[in-house]
Amino acid sequence: MATWVDVSFDCLEGCPINHCDYYAHLFPGPTEAAAEERPSFDGVEVAAPATPSLCPMTDKLSLTLQSTSANQSRSASPKSTANTSPAYSPRAMSLLSPAEQQEKLILARFTPQPHLPSLAALSCALDKVFIFYPDAKTQWPERRRCIEVLLKNVTVSAQDLRTYAHCSRKFPYTRNLIATDQQQYTILLLCWNADMESKIHNHPCDGCFVKSVRGQIKETKYVEADKLPGACEGGRTCVDVPGAQGDGPKRLAVISEVILSPGEVTYMDDFIGYHKVGNAAPPSATEHDDNDEDVAITLHVYTPPYHTCKVWASPDNADEFFTGTVCSYSEYGRVVCDSEKDCPKGSDCCHYYI
Repeated sequence: MATWVDVSFDCLEGCPINHCDYYAHLFPGPTEAAAEERPSFDGVEVAAPATPSLCPMTDKLSLTLQSTSANQSRSASPKSTANTSPAYSPRAMSLLSPAEQQEKLILARFTPQPHLPSLAALSCALDKVFIFYPDAKTQWPERRRCIEVLLKNVTVSAQDLRTYAHCSRKFPYTRNLIATDQQQYTILLLCWNADMESKIHNHPCDGCFVKSVRGQIKETKYVEADKLPGACEGGRTCVDVPGAQGDGPKRLAVISEVILSPGEVTYMDDFIGYHKVGNAAPPSATEHDDNDEDVAITLHVYTPPYHTCKVWASPDNADEFFTGTVCSYSEYGRVVCDSEKDCPKGSDCCHYYI
């Protein structure tokens, strides 16, 4: 009978770091002929999903787990080949704090390596997280913790950046779709031009996870002023916030403002409030050239995917917002939305990116 460990590590080994050949089957270019064969692993043909994750073993993994006996417990920590690594030796683990030990155990469960070396490995690990914790209502704390650990420990490789980090001076920033299963998660890389930011927006999903990959990222969080829990950061109380006591339109009040350095991870959902994100770097003299040294990059995971959200052009009136349409500048490494005319979602899309 198959166990979690068997399919877990077969899956990761089936995810090459350079997975462009796999995508060629799904998204043939204008000069490419669609390949007839499908990718296979261990002699098992894998049907290419309509909108793939980066892990072509996901369907096989799901089917194998479904064949597992219903009374087989998945609560016990699965044995992992990763535990033979020096990083997981008893001596190495004894030197870690309880939080660090928990992080190591999460990594051991979802990847055979001490870290995730690419976005392909991240996609594979996320596939396993949602199979291992299928119920968002009762298992959200476990899901959230696992996603945060995986995002913290993923390396966006140079190959990933060459394939997916498409930037454009036409827009404040670009959204580049990396992977989605259309049900559980979406992975994106966002490229931010210097001194540019998103609008304030909400997240009609369970959670938004953001990792700074390059540059200094500024995140500002807001709540509706009349919903402040007694005090803002910096010692201000509700009475100190304009609009909190009925003196004019209800405002969106700032509750935090942070700068994320490369490697740092932040989390947001509508229970916390709303936020905007941007590149904290000032524009340089080369901002209109091909030099992209002033471009910041962030890695995002949304669960589940969403297609529209509320957008505030200004924090001065919390009741004045519009519905923004989510789109991507590129999908799976190919630019699809270089102008409003090209955008598959119509003119609403390129006016607003989030």
